[in-house]
Amino acid sequence: MSSIPHDLNKSMADIFRGLCPSQPDASVFRSFRKIFLTPAFEVLRRYGIYAYTTPTKVMCTSSSGFAACEDETPGSFVYFTTQAADRYGLYEEMYLGHYFKNDDDREFVMLVLNDHIPLVEWNGDSSKKIKVGVTPDMKIGVTPDMKIFSK
Repeated sequence: MSSIPHDLNKSMADIFRGLCPSQPDASVFRSFRKIFLTPAFEVLRRYGIYAYTTPTKVMCTSSSGFAACEDETPGSFVYFTTQAADRYGLYEEMYLGHYFKNDDDREFVMLVLNDHIPLVEWNGDSSKKIKVGVTPDMKIGVTPDMKIFSK
């Protein structure tokens, strides 16, 4: 007998969202951070790109986030803010701030993000943020051994 995962017809937000969809749901963002964002940022850090997902390193606004990253590193960085996390809880998308010291860092960051996150959109304009999230048709489920998968 095949062990077909359940919840194939629910979006990621349907699974993790609370009862009030008009309010940011922190569990939706926490799930996105754990499944997609943290692994991507871990790879970036291993290769010298400043990228953190811990609450003590996350700032409230874009300007404070950019300034904090500039203070921490002379190199390239990627960051998100608490405002971006709240947005994810509502819309299943958020925007990452960034600064790339050179083209190699920019290409590497985009390669890592595209490898780890289902939806990554950016036009290459350094004054624009990178949009990340899940695709509208993305389905996830939980296998009997409690592993999350996407389809």
